[in-house]
Amino acid sequence: MYIILFIVIIIVYFFVQNEKFTNISNNCIKYIDNTEIKVVNNKWKHDFEDRFKNHEPNSNLKLKEILKELPNNSYIIDVGSHVGDTGLYLAYILKHNYKHKNIKVIMIDPDNNFYILYYKCQKPII
Repeated sequence: MYIILFIVIIIVYFFVQNEKFTNISNNCIKYIDNTEIKVVNNKWKHDFEDRFKNHEPNSNLKLKEILKELPNNSYIIDVGSHVGDTGLYLAYILKHNYKHKNIKVIMIDPDNNFYILYYKCQKPII
């Protein structure tokens, strides 16, 4: 079991090292509540911007409201996160409004390229 985990970590490490990646570009504003997030220049930039600005605004506001009810040290798992518009939105809100709650957001998508993007951009984006 530990050998498999070690191999996966090594593979992800090499993917991250080989990923061609550019810097943060402009900011993107969510229309429903004016939340502003930094956007990374890559091939998913336009899809992320469109989804972050407009995708499921009422659901996102409801999720934002629920954050205050979650207990400390909880996890939010976004399965099928696509480009991460919902997960990063929630992580941003948690970081800026509920840091004391220590709630983690885990985003899962079957495309390993998105994992590399999240891993490399985790700190600059939120």
